[in-house]
Amino acid sequence: AMGVVAASGTLGILIPPSLPLILFAIIAEESVPRLFLAGVVPGLLIGALVRLVIRSEFNSPLSANDALVFLLVPLPILAAALLACEWPARRASRVDPNVALRDL
Repeated sequence: AMGVVAASGTLGILIPPSLPLILFAIIAEESVPRLFLAGVVPGLLIGALVRLVIRSEFNSPLSANDALVFLLVPLPILAAALLACEWPARRASRVDPNVALRDL
């Protein structure tokens, strides 16, 4: 399972919209649309190959069309997103605005 996560995480850099690809284009003074076009084809090809490997290796009784999968898979993602927003907001609410603006 860790290999699947690692392989999918590296595909995010290739497939647009990708912030690392934009930053690389700015630093290397290259065209952003050209780099996106150069990254889409290999990214989608590698993604399709990873999907085939996963499908052939793991024989799960669940399919992507099951209602249980649709209900349970987004829950940890939603919880992580809410916590990622909540912690910085709670910490920022403890800072005095006058002190924060004085430092600028």
